[in-house]
Amino acid sequence: MKHLKFGMTAAALISAMALGGCGKQEYRKAEFAATSQEAGARQLPAKVDIVIVPDNSGSMNAALATVESQMAGFVSSLRSKYWDFRIAKTAIINPSPIQKVLVNPDFNGATLPDGTPNPNAATVVPSANALTDAGSFLPLVTSLDATGAPDLAYQNTEANVRAVTFTSDGGTGWPTKDYSVLGVNPTLPAVSPPLLRKDALLAVIVLTNGAEYSVDPNHNGYLSTTQLSTWAAKFKALRVSPSLVRFYPIAANSAYAAGGCLGGPAYIGTSYTRMVTDGYLPGKAFNICDFSALSNVLTSIENDLTITRESYVRSYIVIPHEPIVSSIRVYKNGVQLSQGETNGWVYEGGPKTVSTVSGILSSNGQIIPFTADQQTGYVIRLNGSARLIGNDVPDVQYQRP
Repeated sequence: MKHLKFGMTAAALISAMALGGCGKQEYRKAEFAATSQEAGARQLPAKVDIVIVPDNSGSMNAALATVESQMAGFVSSLRSKYWDFRIAKTAIINPSPIQKVLVNPDFNGATLPDGTPNPNAATVVPSANALTDAGSFLPLVTSLDATGAPDLAYQNTEANVRAVTFTSDGGTGWPTKDYSVLGVNPTLPAVSPPLLRKDALLAVIVLTNGAEYSVDPNHNGYLSTTQLSTWAAKFKALRVSPSLVRFYPIAANSAYAAGGCLGGPAYIGTSYTRMVTDGYLPGKAFNICDFSALSNVLTSIENDLTITRESYVRSYIVIPHEPIVSSIRVYKNGVQLSQGETNGWVYEGGPKTVSTVSGILSSNGQIIPFTADQQTGYVIRLNGSARLIGNDVPDVQYQRP
């Protein structure tokens, strides 16, 4: 019996098998084999929204050249990653509304690099709001405008990210476009679709030589842990699952006098670092006075993205041809699965469009609802233990009518 790849033109192919010299011939329809990629299990790009929160106070002037150099390398290196990224900037003091994000153009269009349709084409960033060149984005990060307000990184970041994540969401109980906390024009036109995504990993990078005013008003390391807990809850609420939030504070690990940290002063940054060291948010803390801090952050984000992608739960396999249902054989990691609603597979027909990813497996074994990777074709639903998690490999064999 012949096994055929999807890429072959075999719609009407019949394999003839002789049963003897001049004897009768038996004709069998070709059997099609869906490999892991063809069965809708192509490797998804890691989906991440990175929000960079630079300290724009005057005390950062001395450190700015170092930060700019590190940031240029950090942003430029992202293009070499298989990441569907969006990078935004907000500021610790007097932030402006996020209206532009740096995107990976490979994933911000109608098709993907392999020529297949982009399953997220409906939510790409509009061209007026999308930057594709790191050189155009960097000045947004390193600009200083520190007039007249305290360091309120948590408040300003949460408000700005919320505003451009939930633009079109009427079910959150939040205003569609609320910039009142930011002190800027609340009637600024909304961007649709939103610039940041509720179903992407949210990585917040705070880059500062100061302390967070609402948590540590005296900048001396004596903290309000109640405030830390409150802000952590607000950040977790920005995503469909708390497991999709990471916090990377790059702050001073102690107080430094003038010239002591990248040529300038620094307050102790425990109002940031304890957010992760005390377990309020997952992530990792770094010392801004360490020249390699930003490159270390990139490594941490990459590790977290790998873990998140390997936790995807797939409940559907999509094949390109209508099958003879009785001929379908479904395998998971080489083991044949039974047909049925309990820990088996069910053919749902088609053509129809589904999100093959239906959830994320949390660290405690719970499946958190989450959808990704829309595909159109003939659909096989996987139930219970038959579902694919992370790097599980599916295989489907079937005959066509």
